[in-house]
Amino acid sequence: MLFAGAWAGLRAQTRQDRIREVLTRMPAEADLLINLDPDDLPSTSEMIRLGRGATPAIVNGLVNNMSAYVRAACAAVLTATRDPAALQALIDALEDPDDDVRSLAIRALGQVESREATPHLLALVGAARVPAYLQGRAIESLGRLGDPAAVGPLFAYFKRTWDGDAQQALWDLRRRLSPAQLREWVLAPLNAKGDDQPPRGVLRGAVEAAGGLAVREAVPALMRRFDDDETLQNAIVHSLGLIGDKRAVPFLRGLRQRSAEARLLNNVVFALQRLGEDVVPFLREALADRRAYIRFNAAFVAGDLGQKALVPALLTALADRNDYVRSETAVALGRIGDAAAVAALTTASREENPIVRRDALLALAAIDYPTHRQRVLDELVPSQLDSVRARAVRFLADRGDPEVVAVVLGALDPTDWQDRDVAIAYLNRFWTLESPDVTAFLLRLAAESSHRPAALRLLARLRDERARFALRQWLRQPDGAQDELLRAMGRFRDGDATPLVRFWLSGEDASARLHAAFALACLGEKEGLDVLLAALETAPVNLKRTAARLLTEVDPKLHPGLKAALTALLDHADVYVRISAARPLIEAGDAAAYARLWTELGKRVPFIRDEVLDIVERAPKTSREQIFGEWLAAADPMLRRELQAIRARNP
Repeated sequence: MLFAGAWAGLRAQTRQDRIREVLTRMPAEADLLINLDPDDLPSTSEMIRLGRGATPAIVNGLVNNMSAYVRAACAAVLTATRDPAALQALIDALEDPDDDVRSLAIRALGQVESREATPHLLALVGAARVPAYLQGRAIESLGRLGDPAAVGPLFAYFKRTWDGDAQQALWDLRRRLSPAQLREWVLAPLNAKGDDQPPRGVLRGAVEAAGGLAVREAVPALMRRFDDDETLQNAIVHSLGLIGDKRAVPFLRGLRQRSAEARLLNNVVFALQRLGEDVVPFLREALADRRAYIRFNAAFVAGDLGQKALVPALLTALADRNDYVRSETAVALGRIGDAAAVAALTTASREENPIVRRDALLALAAIDYPTHRQRVLDELVPSQLDSVRARAVRFLADRGDPEVVAVVLGALDPTDWQDRDVAIAYLNRFWTLESPDVTAFLLRLAAESSHRPAALRLLARLRDERARFALRQWLRQPDGAQDELLRAMGRFRDGDATPLVRFWLSGEDASARLHAAFALACLGEKEGLDVLLAALETAPVNLKRTAARLLTEVDPKLHPGLKAALTALLDHADVYVRISAARPLIEAGDAAAYARLWTELGKRVPFIRDEVLDIVERAPKTSREQIFGEWLAAADPMLRRELQAIRARNP
């Protein structure tokens, strides 16, 4: 080791001292890593923290060190720092003799806003001596880069090999494909002939895309392939309904009597309805079928369909001899919500079978919640049957009724894993709750259960002063939950926790440092804000995202210069910095941030698109609606489809 240290010109005697010396000298000495022994190499995270100032040394380590371990570590650092100055070195590393180095270089090139790597990555695709997994990584990076020059070669490779990675890469490049190319991407696998059949995953992707993109030309192939693979039948029927081509009607009618499985029958009925067929007569017949499984499936579909014309037939089915049919019928009546069903449901809610009783009583509460709420609390929530209790709690959670929280939690056992899961899902529905019962329950979960992180997040969200002292004490021994605890200290603006917060700010855990900085920033301390802003500029992508999300919760009134600092970063050379700076500005409805994100989307680069759309999805409703109002009309068809999907998921 001393020989290696002298070889690299290191003066320190112990390994730890040599590592510290390397970290100190790297930003100023570009040749330092060329002859460095692997044992003296700092950790990847330590080198990442040096930022782009160390890029010349990292590049030399990648290109000129003889140790594959050192080269791989340098490639990993460049994957995180994404410095354009390292682009040529990463391209050179595609020919490295070590596959790990090549893999990391491929990954790094897929995150750099440049097209220079495209021909080099394409050269790996289909190459005889390149392992299949590296070819897959190269294809993935080509898809993420968004270079139109990759479309033709990837298309040819896909149709030659039916490779799933190539199919996904072309989907990533969808905004670069012409309408004809998109249709061909869907149709080619579906129309494959003879023994040259795509794998199931590729066929499923084509089937689902045919429906999602409403490719009418796919209808004959979808119907033809229905009997080829049972696992694709639901997807085929669903896509036929989405496409909306009348040619599918006779085929779908013929499936009604073949659909023994509820989900398939559901898809058949909805597909026919979408195609303008009246499915009510068929469901009436099915509800009276001699076979119980057909009656059960028909009740399931009737509930999803939600048409009041089916209520009389369902009321008859509520007296069925089969418990499963009665139970599913009660659920259907609750979904339809017709008061004409109240009398029959009241009778069913008092029968012997506990599952039928449960579903009938919940249906009554769905129709008239104020009248039947107390019965749900008295009869279902205290039930000894897990399935009864859990369903009742989920129902109450969906109602969002804060008045029943104490009763529900009182019926759940915080030592039981399933009950803890139910409680967390229930409480996650609320953004504000003034309840000592909730705080006590969550503190117990946070103290001694596997649900600790989730409980801590809820305690931080609800900010009950009764939890402050316990959270502060836990921060002394966080047991892996330091991020959640530090975030809670920030939300509580707990000045008494400052010494503990500063301890974490000075530590080695990069994520904890950001959460500690957030806690300080929430107290108005500029030091904390500076750490978060610096992370936007210099940290790896995952930590940029963390810093940006934390900044959305920092009160700008405490930091008058925050908006100006973020606005300045909107013009940064690094796309991830620009996007990350836009995230907190979007929360406040900042026009410059909207404009920046729209500009980034206009580049049609998939990895940029995904980052921007994630911001849109997480933005407050008012900000989202402003975005939709400004962007939908101007968006190209594929982007419009994605924005509409976000709107549908977040009503």
